[in-house]
Amino acid sequence: MTPTREFSWLHFSELRMGSNARGGPEPADFFRAVAADVVRLQSAVGKIDAVFLSGNLGSTGGIQGYSELRRRLSDLWNALQSLGSCPVLLPVPGRDDACGVALAPPELEAGWLGDEEARTQFFSSPNHVFRRALSETFRPYTTWVDDWRSSCQEASAPVWRRGLLPGEFSARLDGGQLRVGVLGLNTVFLDLRGRARRHCAVLEPEQVLSVCAGDVTTWMSGCDVCVLLTSDGVGRIREDSRNRLLGEEVFSSNLCCTFAQVM
Repeated sequence: MTPTREFSWLHFSELRMGSNARGGPEPADFFRAVAADVVRLQSAVGKIDAVFLSGNLGSTGGIQGYSELRRRLSDLWNALQSLGSCPVLLPVPGRDDACGVALAPPELEAGWLGDEEARTQFFSSPNHVFRRALSETFRPYTTWVDDWRSSCQEASAPVWRRGLLPGEFSARLDGGQLRVGVLGLNTVFLDLRGRARRHCAVLEPEQVLSVCAGDVTTWMSGCDVCVLLTSDGVGRIREDSRNRLLGEEVFSSNLCCTFAQVM
């Protein structure tokens, strides 16, 4: 009989560390409750392989929020490791992880609907003025992620590949039972002010190709399960962007699991 292959995870979103108006439990109380729940669930779910964080981890994108997040996550990691788990942290940024607002040039935002040349210039040039602005806007977030990966995950580090935009990555996790591939993509970059607008998120083929080294099929062939991790759910992705993505047959047939439906 073929043994059961399992992959277990925790998933959090909208933590907004550093906020003065959380409207919920204090971070210390929240993470203590989570640790207690993990202890109770351990016998049912076994070891935790990954922790997904799908955006809006800070409240203003500032350093203070990520310092607090690191402290609380370290406490959670200690609890998990005491139970025999050695999970990998897999985060993607949301709008509240931007420090300030990098506004897309009007011609780029307006041209996104039909100007292929404008999109090509944006994705092909690391020195594009808006690409540079985005790097600075998400600098505290990306610094926190890099610091965490370098200091906290040496024993369980997956195979990472950075993407085109801040916070984007691909990762392969091989726990010995199940090979899991994760694509973490930034869907909020074009309109960091668009929280009240339903169709304001963007997800383009260039982003997927970048984290897959230009070959989605080959990347996925090394995985038993693939996950697409974003801050925005499918319902918030702009129709023109979604159509371009689904127009690529390999994307529409394979990238079918969005972890976070943050509306």
